[in-house]
Order: sequence, then structure tokens, then C-alpha cells
Amino acid sequence: MSLTRLKFVKQGRQALLARLSDRGLECRKRFEETGDLSDLTKAIEAWQGAISLFKPRNQDRHRWLVLLGVALFDRFGRTGELADIDEAISALLQVVRCTPRGHALLIGRLNHLQSFFQARFKLTGNGSNLRNATWAKDKVVEFTGDGFGHFPPLLRSRYREMTVDSEDPTELDEVIAFSRILIERTAKGHPNTAEVLDYARENIQFRYRRKGTALDLSEIIHLGYRVVQLTPDDHPSIIKRLRNLGQSYASRFDRFSNASDLAEARILLKRVVEATPEDDPDFPDLLCSLGRLLGSPHDHACNLSDLAEAIRLEQKAIELTRTGDVRLPPRTACLGMTFQLRFPRFGDLSDSDEALSLLTRAIWLTQEGRRKHSDWFGMLAGYAQALRHRFIHTKNPSYIDKSISTSQMLIKLCPEGHPDNPTFTLGLATSMYTRATSNGGRGELDASSIPISSNLQPRSSDDQVGCCRTLGTVSKPASPSIGRRHNRLRHCYWTLRFHENPGLPLEAAAAACRLGRLEKAFEWLEQSRCLVWGQLNNIRTPIDDLKAHNRKLANAVIRVAEQLEGAVSRTSETGATLTEKMLNEDVARKHLQLAAEWDDLLATVRDIPGFETFMKPLSFFSRLQDLPGEGPIVVINIYKDRCDAIALVAGQGQPLHIPLPNFSASKANLYRANLRSQLKSHNLRERGGLGDPGDCTERGFRPTPNRKQGVEGTVRGVLRGLWNEVVNPILNALKLSRIDQSPESRVPPRIWWCPTGALSFLPIHAAGIYGENQTECLLDYAVSSNTPTASALIDRVKNRRGRDRWGRGGINGINRHAGLFLTSQPNAPGAYPIPGTTREVESVYELIRNEPQMKAHMLQGSKLTIDDCLSFMDYYSSVHFACHASQNAADPLESRFIFHEGSLNLLAVIRRNLQDSDLAFLSACQTSTGEEKLSDEAVHLAAGMLAAGYRRVVATMWSIGDRHAPGVSLDFYQHLWKDNKDRFDGAKSALALHHAMQSLRLRLNDDSEKSLLAWIPYVHFGY
Repeated sequence: MSLTRLKFVKQGRQALLARLSDRGLECRKRFEETGDLSDLTKAIEAWQGAISLFKPRNQDRHRWLVLLGVALFDRFGRTGELADIDEAISALLQVVRCTPRGHALLIGRLNHLQSFFQARFKLTGNGSNLRNATWAKDKVVEFTGDGFGHFPPLLRSRYREMTVDSEDPTELDEVIAFSRILIERTAKGHPNTAEVLDYARENIQFRYRRKGTALDLSEIIHLGYRVVQLTPDDHPSIIKRLRNLGQSYASRFDRFSNASDLAEARILLKRVVEATPEDDPDFPDLLCSLGRLLGSPHDHACNLSDLAEAIRLEQKAIELTRTGDVRLPPRTACLGMTFQLRFPRFGDLSDSDEALSLLTRAIWLTQEGRRKHSDWFGMLAGYAQALRHRFIHTKNPSYIDKSISTSQMLIKLCPEGHPDNPTFTLGLATSMYTRATSNGGRGELDASSIPISSNLQPRSSDDQVGCCRTLGTVSKPASPSIGRRHNRLRHCYWTLRFHENPGLPLEAAAAACRLGRLEKAFEWLEQSRCLVWGQLNNIRTPIDDLKAHNRKLANAVIRVAEQLEGAVSRTSETGATLTEKMLNEDVARKHLQLAAEWDDLLATVRDIPGFETFMKPLSFFSRLQDLPGEGPIVVINIYKDRCDAIALVAGQGQPLHIPLPNFSASKANLYRANLRSQLKSHNLRERGGLGDPGDCTERGFRPTPNRKQGVEGTVRGVLRGLWNEVVNPILNALKLSRIDQSPESRVPPRIWWCPTGALSFLPIHAAGIYGENQTECLLDYAVSSNTPTASALIDRVKNRRGRDRWGRGGINGINRHAGLFLTSQPNAPGAYPIPGTTREVESVYELIRNEPQMKAHMLQGSKLTIDDCLSFMDYYSSVHFACHASQNAADPLESRFIFHEGSLNLLAVIRRNLQDSDLAFLSACQTSTGEEKLSDEAVHLAAGMLAAGYRRVVATMWSIGDRHAPGVSLDFYQHLWKDNKDRFDGAKSALALHHAMQSLRLRLNDDSEKSLLAWIPYVHFGY
């Protein structure tokens, strides 16, 4: 060919290339303006023609390959055609392979390639696409400025070769560590900071999907917030990042059922949906995500309008999905699950029909190659659940049989270690239990066919609740996993927030009693009640033995324990600013980090020979070895359909089961309402008085005028009901007879009561029949004490033989004395005067001063500062507070005694480390009244003082009057010291209070409602 001819051909090719380029760019621009897919197709054809004019290794060809790849990706987003994404990836791979390191456009091209691989992974589920996307992302981070390339080459190559779906979990931990190094080395204000943070968030999210740790989830949200904060509103990635943050909140809500997380997720997802065009390929998925949030099965406040809106969004998502799209089955299943959620709430069988139809269609539409994908397992689980609910409403056994067979198939197909395996196991157990207990019978529970894993730990709080209810009921007594699950219950229950599931421990214990599993019922109740004080006692467990073995490790345990003790959880409010939310998330994340460090420390200690059970709860039968010899502990569980007492008696190797068929939760609630009404009629609930309105001798806030007294006999009716239905059957089962009242009689037996639910608000210690012709009550049979948990009392019994540390060298270097510190606070600011407290305290002080071996100190009113009070509590073994008090159920450590010079809260008392203190007499209002919203929690001042270290506490259930309080206190201490005047000792405080109440009854000389309300409120706690 001549040079002239060659020049002509070259000029013609350049002209053609220019025309194709212009045509492609013009069509592309028009597509972006109009959204007409035909314009995008014309642009693709033009650029394909342009590329064909170049030789394969021509560098100028790369620009057109990038344009072509991006255009094909955009068309794939509209059509879902696999060929388009395949060709787009092929084009970008050619470019990336030929782009030299350090080239200005390399990072952008790698970003494109990463997005293409991720899109193909979503479509096909093929893991190689995910590996390649991760490789591209790692390259981007590696090549991003400011020192990222200065890592040692060997270290960098490890992360380059790392794959997200590797079987070796340590590799993912390494890449996360690498992510954190990148964050540390990123200069403040660097333009790529958001990308680096998002890279770390993405890797931690991969690990969370595998391990499901709460700390990872908290860090994902924390990083997500930082990414969003650094991303401008007009940045092309802002919508994607908001979506990631919203979905992270949704994941945390699914797990922990925190309403604030749900609200935040809904706000973020609604914003994302509103900002995303309908032709965006991710728009249907966004609709489904928002629909799932509106119709969440864990949202107990979800209403009909929310479910209707969820169904509308999910139906629209299906309409926007073309037939054959691999995303159609999960979107169909999502709609089916929402119908299934609405069915049991409103009972419309058409919802059940729709749910079963949609879930069946989703299962069979799923392509063969994706039938081991998590989506498909979830569809099967949803189908089994829908069948179970259908059976519950129709009683057709074919539905429950099919539900069980579906769950069995699901568990068989699901790989071992799958994070949803526990939830799938729960579904099978629930269906089996439903079939076994149908038609009012119990049937046979074939628990052996349920593959209960020793690592059973469902992700969501509702699923944990379900496991507590269902697996806890059907598991065989010999199942080795039961003990391990119980050992984790305390942690689970903190997570579950029992105020959102108040009846769970009672329901579980009732089921265990029904099956004769008394030891299990006891453990359920013990590990789920009094969590506030139980956690504190666990953290403050003495570690002297560990110090002797390894002081450094012991100090680390103490350090983390103190940090946990002082840690405060904060909840983000929906209206908070982004900065405030970040601060709250940071606090929560640090609290979780402390908890994780605590777990690691315990694991380290337990690896030491001889410390294998360090700070572990003792088993039920080991507890029986340390029961008090003076009388039984009686735990009473009430639930809506049954009531049971479990008596623990020293010397008996088994608990005694005492069914209480005539008592129930509804009766307890009725008695509580009646008693509350009567208290209000006497102005007692808020520490009013029994006297005239003008009488200033009542302890508490200003009393209101007495209203007309309630129906005569209300209090006596409550006490009669408690006697006939609860106490008398228990006394008969324990074979207790009336106390011999003669002076030569033996010491009367004791009973420690541990009530639950609404019974915690009732004066069980005063149960009896009070009438003109017949009087018989519990005081005639035994001396009563209460205990927040049986374990708290048993621990005291176990340690009673320890060395007496009062007055013999002190405790922890403090010179302490067996004696009594007294204070009265008659004129605290903001509270009604209670002058009788002065007389009360002075009379007791005069009594003790006459005994030369007794030690006592008294300070009253403004003479006592809070710091001085704490110092005297350090110095003396016992205290007597005559003052106002205030309880805080939301934060029990903020419950307080109200003094003239300020308030003494429980947190300050607990921090003094008053271990093995003796007696606290709380002559203050409502110091043993539990919180009505937390009926399983003894979150009152009496329980708090026990947790602080006092062995025994005298408290009141409601207001006491100045008229009687001084006399009760004086009678109490006279009897306490009657046989022991060598030194102050509160060991007989229960008997002393028993005597003081009897003495007050004699002085009142009748059993009228008014007289009963005067002595009933006094109650003894502890050993």
C-alpha cells in the first residue's frame, strides 16, 4: 500500500472514530436527560464500533473500554441482563491489567471494577465475584495517598491475597486489623478518609455476618456515622452510605428490639427511598427493606396501617422486578412474610392464604444453584412458620405436620455453623411443642429429634425469648446443653431488657414446674430476677485467692469491674443531632468493649488450674448444701394459668413442690389493686399519714386530706385470700404448727419468702384471718423474712462462718466497729416535716448508751453531711436512718435517702465497699416497695442495701406514721439486745421485728383496717 493510500486510510479511521465518539457521547447525554434506554443502547453500539478500530494493545483503546463498561453496567441496572455485566467486567479487566501502577486514573477504574463484581455477585450468588470485588477494593485502599503504600511489601501482599469468604476466620481478622491501621495512618482532613472508614466498616460487616458479635455491630454503626458525617449531601455515594447505616440500625433492632434503633432505621431508609429514582436497579430492594422495617416481626407496637404500608411497598417492589430476575424470589418471600405477620394479629385467613401462596412461589422460583443461599433457608423457615400459624387457627393437623417436616428438612440442608441455625432449631422446637400441646393436652415431646447445639444463641432478642420459652420446655432433663445455656442467661437477660418481656421468666418457670423440672424453674427465676443487684454482686465478688496467685491478673479484673460498675448506657433519641448520636454510639461501643474485655479476662482466669469455676454461678444442687438451718426458703412463682411454690429445706436433697391451684396472677393483681386503693384512701402511698390533715407528725411529703375510707374489710380480704390460697397450703406442706407462746418455748422457725410478679407487692408476711371471733395468721407459725433471690441468702449462709472482721483489725485497712450509727432528718428541704424521727432516734440512742459494751453515734439534721454519713457507715457495722427516701426504678443506683444537706444515693453507698456490714434499719417511706413496671425486679432500697453489703435490712412497704414508728424502733432494739449486750449484733433482727410488730398489735388492740395498715408495712430482708 502506498504512503498516500495509508495516510488516507488513517485519516478516514480518525474521522470515523470522531464521529462514533461524538455519537456515543451525544446518546449518552440524552439518556441521562431522558432515561430512554434506546439512547443508551445507541451509545453502546457507537463505542463498540470505536473500540473495533483499535488494535488490542493500543493505549488509546482504554478510554473507550471504560466508557463502554460503564454504559453496559448502567444498562444492566435497567434490564438485569447477565450478558451486559459480563461484558462490562471484561472491558474493565482489560483496562486495569494494562494501567500502570501510579496512573492517575487507576483508582477510579478499580472502583468501577469493584462495583461491577459486586453487582454480578448479587445477581448470581457466585462467591468468586465477591472475592474479586474485595481484591479491587483492597487495591483502591492500597493505592490511596498519604503513606498507604509504605506498608511492608510482605504484609501488604497478605491482604491483597485475602478473600472474604475464606474458610480461615483469622484472615478476616487480619484484614480488619489492616483496616484500622489505614484509619490511623490517614491524615486528618484527607479527602479519602470517608472511603477508608467505609472500607473498614465493610470488612467488619463481613465478620459480623459470620460471628454475630454485638461489638462488631456497634462498631459498624459507629463507622457508618463517621462516613455519613464526612460525606457531602451532593456526593454520589451519600445515598448508598445512608442506606448502609439504616440497614445496620435495622440489624441491631432485629437483634436487640430497641425501639430507637427501629425509628432511626425507618428515618434513614425513608430518606433513601425518597431520593432514589424508580428505575434505579436497587430501588425494589430499598422498598423491600423499608417494608420489612414497617412490618418487623420484632416491633411489638406495629399496627395495621404499618403492615398495610409494608405490603404496598413490597408489592410495588415485585411489580418493578422482571420475570426471571434472580431477585424476584426473595422479594416475593418478603411480601409473604409480611402477610404471615399480619395473619395471627388480625386472624384474617386470606392473609394466611396469601402468605402460603407467596412463600411457596418464592421457594420454587429460586434457581437450583442458589438453593443453599441464606435467602432460600429463610424462605423455608418462613413457610414452616406460616404453616404453624395456620394450624393454630384451623386445628388441621396436616399443617403442623408439614411445618415440622419443612423445619427438619431445613435443618438438614443448612450447613453447620450457619448463623441462623439456632433460629431454625427454635422453629422446629416451637412446631413440635405446638403439636404436642394442642387440644389442651401435653402429648409426647420428642426432644431427642431437636438438634440442640451447645452454642445455641439466637441473634434476635425475640428469638432468645422464644428459646427461653420453647427449648427450655421441651429439652430433656439430661441434656448437657441446658446448663451451658443457663450459665449465659444473665448476659442474655440484660440484652433482652426484661421490662419489654416482663412475663418471660415467670412463664418459663411455670412451664418447668408443669413438667416437674423444679431445679430448672429455680434456676430460671434466680438468673432472671434482681439483675441490677445480681450483676453488681458478681462484679464485686472477692478475688483474694486470685490476688495470691496472680496479682497482675487480679488487678486487671478489678480495673475492668470498676469500669463496668461505673459505665452508663446511653440511648440515642430520634431527634438528636448527628454529633450527639455519634457520641452515644461511642459510649455504647466502649461499654461493649469493656464487656468483651471482661469475658476475655474471665476466660484467662478460668484456664488457671484451680480457678475453673471463678465467678461462675453454682448449680442448683450445689446450692442445696448451704441452706439456712433455721427454716425453709420458699420461692413462689405466679403465672396467668398456674401458681407454684418451691420450698428449699436444709437436709433434704430435693426441692419440695407445692402447687397452689387456687392462686393465680389475676388474683394477685386484683389483691394488689384492692390494697392500692385502700392505701390511697388512707393517704399512705405517698407517705401520707393516719392522722388528721393538720397533724404534722407524719413521715413523708405533705399529706392530702383523708378521703372517705374504702370499703370496710378490703385489707382483711386481701390478707385472708393470701392466707387461704398461698400461705396456709405452704405451712401445711411444710408441716409447721403454731408457735408456743410460753416464755420457755424454743426459738420459732423462720421462713424466707421469695415472691415473684404481683405477689412481690403484697404483704405475704402478714397473711391471715383477722376477725372479731377468729384470728389466725402467719405470725402465729413462723418468723418471716424476705429475700430478693434465694441465691443472695444462700451466699450469706455460706459465708457466715467466715472470720468476724468487725472490731478485730478492721476491713481493707479501715478500723470498723460493731455498733450503730443513727440519724434523723426531720426538716429536709422540699419535704414535709417529720418531727417524730427526732424522738425515734434519740430514744434508741439513749437505750444503747446505757449499755457500756455497745458503741453508737448519732447526728441529726443539718449537722450531718453526706460525706460524714458515708464515713460513719464505714466505721460502724449498722445504721438507722429515720428520714424521707426516694426510689428510682429506671436507675436503681440513683435511689436515695433525703437529708437536710443533700441526698445520699445508693451508688455512693455501694462504692464504699461495705462488705459484711450488719444491719440497716430504714425507717423511711416505701423502702421495700418494688417498681410496678418491673415486677420481677426487686429494685427497691432494701434490696439495694443488701447488695451494698448489709446482711439484713428492716424496711417498709408503704408510709409509716410518726405516731407508731418510735415505739416500733424501741421495741425492736430492746428485743434485739435482750440476750446479747456484749456487742452490737443484728443476727436476731428478724425475731426482733416479729416481736415489735406483735407489740404494736397489742397496743392497737384491734384488727381494724387502720390498725392493720399501721403494722403490716414493716418487713425484714436478708439473713
